[in-house]
Amino acid sequence: MAIDTTVLSDGQLRVLTALKRRGDATADDLAGDLGVSASAVRQHLSALRGAGLVEAEKERGRPGRPVDHFRASAMVCGVVAAAA
Repeated sequence: MAIDTTVLSDGQLRVLTALKRRGDATADDLAGDLGVSASAVRQHLSALRGAGLVEAEKERGRPGRPVDHFRASAMVCGVVAAAA
């Protein structure tokens, strides 16, 4: 299935590219890489998850709130390279 990257905002594409490059990351990790707020990254990740482009898993077993670890879904293969 081909993904039309023209429907992604510049911010979403930047987040997806950074996530693909890292392999696995938290919103804080990506925010540091991109020089934007973690809140902005979370908004982009939420939209990307809704589109099936990003998957998340909660890291449990530590005190405090569980942390989401994100990764690009299998559907993203080749998309980032084609859009760059």
